[in-house]
Amino acid sequence: MTLLKVMTVAALLAFTGSGALAQDAEIGTAPNFIPLQDHLSMSDGQQVYKYWCWNCHGEGPGKPGTVALGTLHGDQLPAVLEERTDLDPEYVRQVVRSGLSIMPHFRKTQISDAQLDALVAYLTAVDK
Repeated sequence: MTLLKVMTVAALLAFTGSGALAQDAEIGTAPNFIPLQDHLSMSDGQQVYKYWCWNCHGEGPGKPGTVALGTLHGDQLPAVLEERTDLDPEYVRQVVRSGLSIMPHFRKTQISDAQLDALVAYLTAVDK
């Protein structure tokens, strides 16, 4: 049993070491992924969205935020946040800072106030 565990860990390390997981968009990696150390320099709202929100609220399979909003609103509103035109800026701020249901809250060390302003402007823009 121990040999099997060692072989499994070695196989996983070899696979992830090749970079295959980080670059495979089919498993939930945001397009144009920005490495963690660079997230504080982002100032564009769409960039902030792609980095922090897309994995749960983007389009495509396996996005729990999109699934939840689709279930909540049905055909009345788009499930993908980028497609919404009805989002209230203060509501977006509140949900980002406090979280909602299984969505975590985001601290100012993760999304700065300036980045939150850019994200809100992006999500509430009519023509994205």
